[in-house]
Amino acid sequence: MHPRNISLGVQRPIFMKTFTNKDKYPFAFYCNATGDLFIPDTDLNGTPRDLKDMSELPYPLQALYERFWSEQYGWLTYMVKADTGFGMMMEQEFSADAGEDYDTQMDALYEQVTATAEKIEKSLAVFCPKAEVYLGWETGLDGCHELCVFVPADAMDYEIEQMIYVLTLIGKDEEPPYEKKALNSWQYSSFQKDNNYFSICGGFHPYYAKQPVVTIGFTDDCELTEFTVLVARKAMEEDGVLNADKVQERLEQVMRNIKKSAAEAGKNVEPDVVMIRALNTLFPCAWEFPKPVFTINFDALDEEDE
Repeated sequence: MHPRNISLGVQRPIFMKTFTNKDKYPFAFYCNATGDLFIPDTDLNGTPRDLKDMSELPYPLQALYERFWSEQYGWLTYMVKADTGFGMMMEQEFSADAGEDYDTQMDALYEQVTATAEKIEKSLAVFCPKAEVYLGWETGLDGCHELCVFVPADAMDYEIEQMIYVLTLIGKDEEPPYEKKALNSWQYSSFQKDNNYFSICGGFHPYYAKQPVVTIGFTDDCELTEFTVLVARKAMEEDGVLNADKVQERLEQVMRNIKKSAAEAGKNVEPDVVMIRALNTLFPCAWEFPKPVFTINFDALDEEDE
């Protein structure tokens, strides 16, 4: 049964997009499911060019990869470009067991996937309106069906977080929320706590927690803004040796890459974004800001109030 002939008797419009292996595939990939980065189709043979790190990605994809890419969602997660622009695509694949009734199984499976896609679409209309649902009929590896959810790079961060929450529930065969108030729950709070990669600022992984740190100072090009961070020394060492000049050279190159990609995209990039992204690129889960200590003089505050 062709996907465009399937009807589930739904009373509202279906906005999801369907495609088959005869159609142009809707996404160009900038990473694989394990997070390895590349630029697609960079020569006449269609061979992708591997990237060293996320600072070499197109600028709109850098923040998405930095903040949201993970293997922990229960969905395959990719950085992509669709016809509408850059974004993140999350995918699940579905296939029937081989046998005489394979075609019948695949027809039935596609109907099940379509029903799931409708739930996702209904929920994301509330929580991430810019997200789009795609259904692929035998378009994946070994002819499997694909369920894809694409979110553009210009979606709000909180909307992307909510989209990921909805999809993780779907991945666990749980009913997604359809009203805003459903997010005011311990389940969503627990989800955010478990997924601390939603924060772009660093924090030490337990592996680095009690190891020596190095203090690095940053000054922006205009020398108006200064930053100080702590980086686990072990994360800065290659072959067990700390080479400060090499670390500085790597940081400066990554920061140049970020500024260059921003300029190519016609964007202005703030100094703190450049610094934090460079640190997340080179030292993920191995840096943080110094913990400030405040001393409050309550007597002085009382005098000001008077």
